[in-house]
Amino acid sequence: MAPIQKGDIISFTLNNKHEITVTWSQNLSSKSEPYYAIPAKNTSRDNTDVNFFVQKNWFDNELNKSATVDGNTARVTITDKFQYGQKNDQGKFRFVVYHNTSRKPYQHQFIETTLLAKGGDIAVKLAKGFRYNQVGMNVSDFLKRFVGDYLHNF
Repeated sequence: MAPIQKGDIISFTLNNKHEITVTWSQNLSSKSEPYYAIPAKNTSRDNTDVNFFVQKNWFDNELNKSATVDGNTARVTITDKFQYGQKNDQGKFRFVVYHNTSRKPYQHQFIETTLLAKGGDIAVKLAKGFRYNQVGMNVSDFLKRFVGDYLHNF
């Protein structure tokens, strides 16, 4: 199964989001920003699950400019305005981030925040999307696969 690519279309339910806070260091200062973690489907590739993160203040302001909304469902095409994180060069566990790309958090900060959040069903779905539900794997073992790598541009 190929990972999500530029040009793919993802769909998601507008009210199925969980707020998380991503914290990182940049230019010798600590940064923190609320994001929404949203379970999505890649409608271009057999409705495969996609972990999708949107900077909270971009959800209404920027995402609406590029999304097609039908009732409570939105669809958006992945463009060069999106970034992604993944486990390896083959795109394993790829997830998508829509935010101000001048921000430079490491990709593991999205995963760690999601896995450690107390977000009920959404956190569980996202964690399963990252395949974190494997027996015998703890958070630190899982994060070692992602540490020290910035988000990538499509």
